[in-house]
Amino acid sequence: MASGRSVVPEELKSIQTYLIRANEIQGKSPLISYFCRAHAVECGIALMQKGQLKDEASKKYLIDLMNQLEKVLLKHCYKFEWFRTKSFFLL
Repeated sequence: MASGRSVVPEELKSIQTYLIRANEIQGKSPLISYFCRAHAVECGIALMQKGQLKDEASKKYLIDLMNQLEKVLLKHCYKFEWFRTKSFFLL
């Protein structure tokens, strides 16, 4: 997963804390790990919208992370009870 890379691009250092935590708890709580990575992506997108991501490597890292999140969601969503309930989407 992109978040497992040892080197986060300099422009994305602000999201590194979330990615480290996601890796730490991946085995114990995959759902919380997913949300840590999702929050990192949201923060990265905010940086991109502010024009603070100028390096192509940073943009590629963020896109890779988004693609990995999408794969995890599609592969494991049946395990997460709240994904299966319509009430989650109505909140």
